[in-house]
Amino acid sequence: MKILVKVRQEVINESSNCPLVTKYPRQKDLDYVKTNCMVSVAIREIFPNAITTTFYELDRLFGEIHPFGDQFDPTTSIDLPQHAVEAIKAFDSYSPSERISLIKPFEFQIDVPEIVIEKIGIDEVKQVLSKSATLQLV
Repeated sequence: MKILVKVRQEVINESSNCPLVTKYPRQKDLDYVKTNCMVSVAIREIFPNAITTTFYELDRLFGEIHPFGDQFDPTTSIDLPQHAVEAIKAFDSYSPSERISLIKPFEFQIDVPEIVIEKIGIDEVKQVLSKSATLQLV
């Protein structure tokens, strides 16, 4: 199932105080960052426990959504498109006030694995998508 994610200004504002992860973060700080990333906030209606991660592999930055929290299950992880990953990278490089003024709202599509839809329930997914300001069925 393809879903359009809309990172609106309200989402950016709500996420603006999300701290950067230091080289040796405390676990509670790391958990807060992963769940308060602007992408995690934008998808919270459908994935309330989602975390967003970015990582380098072979000098390229990648990003993933883990819809059920810290369950790093490759069958349920959702790849982020490159422009969303770059937006996270830019967001992380700014101070909270700069984030509000410099990061502009943006949209991207995610391809949600069937197993994720099954765990939530298709009727629940459709209901959330029909009412959401940040999520839309494609």
